Amino acid sequence: MKVSRLLLDALETFPNFVIIDKNAKIVYLNDSYANLLGISQEHAIGQPVVDIIPGTRMAEILKTGKPEIGHLMTLYDHTKQQDITIACNRMPIYRDGQLIGAAAVTIMQDVVHTVSQLNTELSAVRKENEYYKHELNMLRNQFDSLNRIVGHSTALTEIKQTISDYTASNLPILITGETGVGKELFARAIHELSPRKLNPYVKINCAAIPAELLESELFGYEAGAFSGASKTGKPGKFELANQGTLLLDEIGEMPLTLQSKLLRVLQEQEIERVGGVKTIQINVRIICCTNQNLQQLIREKKFRSDLYYRINTVELKIPPLRDRKEDIPELTEHFIQKYNNEHDTHVVGANTDVLQLFQTYQWPGNVRELEHIVERLCTINQNQIITPKSCGFLIDQISNTQQFLGNKIADSEPLLAKSEPAHTATSVPASEMSWNDLAQKIQTTEREAIIQALLQTNGNKAKAARLLNIDRSSLYYKLKKYNITK
Repeated sequence: MKVSRLLLDALETFPNFVIIDKNAKIVYLNDSYANLLGISQEHAIGQPVVDIIPGTRMAEILKTGKPEIGHLMTLYDHTKQQDITIACNRMPIYRDGQLIGAAAVTIMQDVVHTVSQLNTELSAVRKENEYYKHELNMLRNQFDSLNRIVGHSTALTEIKQTISDYTASNLPILITGETGVGKELFARAIHELSPRKLNPYVKINCAAIPAELLESELFGYEAGAFSGASKTGKPGKFELANQGTLLLDEIGEMPLTLQSKLLRVLQEQEIERVGGVKTIQINVRIICCTNQNLQQLIREKKFRSDLYYRINTVELKIPPLRDRKEDIPELTEHFIQKYNNEHDTHVVGANTDVLQLFQTYQWPGNVRELEHIVERLCTINQNQIITPKSCGFLIDQISNTQQFLGNKIADSEPLLAKSEPAHTATSVPASEMSWNDLAQKIQTTEREAIIQALLQTNGNKAKAARLLNIDRSSLYYKLKKYNITK
């Protein structure tokens, strides 16, 4: 059986390649196989294959005439001086329908090592897959805007449902609430859940721009419209938000002259640039935010009633944090995770005494204030759980402002007023106080305040909750917690 030089060179590229004739004698054995067997190629040629390759089944191929694919066999590797398991293919060779020999080639060298390596690589792929699945879930949550609004209180759940009900519409929405409740977060959620989510989301703070510049910021201006104007003109926020959503933050600060022009834009869906003479058609959904009482501004002739009713088609009243304190633990955990990621800290969480302390505070700065306090606590407690020992500044703040449980109870005492002389806030610095004693005093004072409120309202829980400036669900929780049965 003669083989051309080119073919022989090609066969040398295969791992462990061997050819036998119909008498099961080796016709060709490539160099890699000879090295593995610890013999020379010349020695192998003409020898029975079973004498050269221990355990081979090539003679069986001559008997059956059928190929064997992926068969495992163990050989002693003289190059590594150890047994290895290889996987090989054995194929019969036919000419004119007659079986004239067989060939075999290794398809996997050292199966055990290869499988182990594959398992290692597979584990790495699985780990990477889990990472990307986690990242995908994070991205899904990121784009699921309602999930970014943290909390499951009744009030918040109702607001989320209202958002879901109206996101598909083009109705103007008015978002009201105190400073720091997160009104802009709700506005963005409305846009991202609406059919306009792929179009621009533009926002402007009406209180942050001088009145004389606000008009050009909103409606744009033509070239040379006023001194210092761009030579090419400039589009306003309405044009930039075309086909999308425009957030008018602090709408209560808008001058009356602009309120009139805004009303016309909402009715006609067209604008004119400052210094321009032609109208520009727009398609913009308006969301307005304010922390002011617009109805009071109407009575004071500071806000147009017709504009109020035009932007107030749907109103979202975002409750202050003090009215949804059941959301505080979830918000705290959310902010801890946020600042762990941002500052590379590893804060485990906040213990129950800290969460109880948070429940006693009225949070005049709302969610924003809670976020800033958690960020400060994460900085102090980089690799541990947050405890009351780190909260001296907040305890002093509660005591100094007398906002513990609200200040609507006339005779309500400051946080530490009933402490023993050795532990009073005036005689001992916060850093030297017994934190366990403090937590107990907080709970004692809270229990006494609830009992006092119930006595003043003759046991009327709804009135007592209003007197304490907390919602009824929080009051029922505390009644059960302190075993108050009145």
